[in-house]
Amino acid sequence: VSTPWKKKIIPIRISNRADGAAYIGDMAEGIRYAADNNAKVVSLSYGIACSSTIDSAGDYLRSKNGLLFVAAGNENTDPCPNIFSPVPEFL
Repeated sequence: VSTPWKKKIIPIRISNRADGAAYIGDMAEGIRYAADNNAKVVSLSYGIACSSTIDSAGDYLRSKNGLLFVAAGNENTDPCPNIFSPVPEFL
């Protein structure tokens, strides 16, 4: 049985900007990097609009038995009702 204290966190920086903003391509590259380094859970804490680039990176992570969590945002709206909602691999 695996125990939580044997797990590790892989911090992945996707932005060097002073305001912390990141390009979608950099986000996707970070997700793929995590997948290639055996990450099982990825938390993408950016409120983003619909993006096939993020979808593809999430699919890649899922193909390596990973799970992608994406931020919903703080605007009380669904920024992507036709993409993220029906994708069961993304939470």
